This record gives sequence, C-alpha cells and structure tokens, in this order.
Amino acid sequence: MARHQQRGFSLVELMVGITVGLIAVAGASTVAVHQLTEHKRLALEAQTQQELRAAGEIMARELRKAGSWGSPELGLWSERNPAPRVNPYTELIVGDDGRRIEFSYSKSLDMAADFGTDNATVPAEDERRGFRLKGQQLEFKLGSGGYQPLTDPATLVITHFEAKVIATSSQLASRCFKPCEPGNDQCPPQLTVRSVQIAVEGHARHDSQVKRRLNFTTRLSADQLSGSCQA
Repeated sequence: MARHQQRGFSLVELMVGITVGLIAVAGASTVAVHQLTEHKRLALEAQTQQELRAAGEIMARELRKAGSWGSPELGLWSERNPAPRVNPYTELIVGDDGRRIEFSYSKSLDMAADFGTDNATVPAEDERRGFRLKGQQLEFKLGSGGYQPLTDPATLVITHFEAKVIATSSQLASRCFKPCEPGNDQCPPQLTVRSVQIAVEGHARHDSQVKRRLNFTTRLSADQLSGSCQA
C-alpha cells in the first residue's frame, strides 16, 4: 500500500513562526513608539527654548532703554541751560525678592526733537515698564495698560525669575576745573554704570522633564550722573 507524503508546516513549526513574527512586530513597535516619544520631546524642547528666547529678547530690548531721557542735554550745564535738571527716568525698582523689576524711559527717544523738548519732571504713566513673575507666567508692564502676559502658561511653566542690578561708580574729579572743598560730599560728580542680570527657568506644560534656563546681562544705555563740580 503506497504511503502519502505529508506536505506543509507542522503545528509546532507554525507556532514557532508566529512567535518569531510577534517578537519582530513587538520590537518594531517599541522602536516606533520610542521614535515618536523622542520626536515629541524634541518638539517640546524646541518650543520651550523658543518661548524663553523670545521673552528674553523683549526683556533685553526694553531694559537697554531703561532710564533713557528724550532730552539729556537738560541734565548738563550750558549757556542755554544754566540750571541742569535731574534725569526723571533714572529710578530702577527691584522688588519681591527679585521677582519684579520696574523702570521707565522717555516715549520721545526715537523722535527728532529740538533742544529741551522733553522737559518732563516725572515719567508719564504710559512711559512706565516692568517685568514680574506672576503665578506660572512672566508678565510685562505696558504703561497705563498694566501688566500683560509675556509667556503662555498653556505651553510654558515659569518656575523661577530673578532680576539683579549691578552698579559700578567712578569719580569724575578730572572733569572739574576747581578742586573740591573739604566737606562737599557732592563734589566731585560720580558716574554710575548700571547693568541688570536676568535669570529665568521654566519647563514645558505637558512634560516637566523638558526644562530650560535663560541667563543674560544687559547694560542700561543711560548712565547715572550725580553730584557736581565745585562752583
């Protein structure tokens, strides 16, 4: 009697093949999930870095103008200005343990003006600026409009903001024609150069492990002059 040859896979071979296939699919799925997670993390890192950088650029630009006067010639003695005035925009306030900084500058900085046009004695309300940490976001003070959001808490959580003022003073005795009399603490005049150090930390709203830190120092363009030479 003739024997029939068996063709195809046995049950054991079929199960082994299915197992190997499942292992390969699981490995491919793991790689795909890892790549998707890594892509999402990189996108969050880029978004976090971009938001912090944009906020830093706005802060640096505004701080550079802090204390700037539209008519600085009024602060110097001349025949046209025999009674020099004090720059009304020099005040720089750091409060709330460094979490808030406020300043002002003249709104006529970019305007061509005649001698002494900006004769303000105090900053106008719409000339006041500032930055602060409020909750989980940075806020920007825009004059009479008050504080407005500078960062979006829906995408970026700010965990730290600190502002520090660094001031360096030097005497201008060589600029005076007469020596200072003893006891005159206003002579010689002093020039104070001020800089502001800013530190900001934050993380992505949807992944607290995506953290970024921003540090920069900006020198104020308006130096502070105090005192006077001996009359």
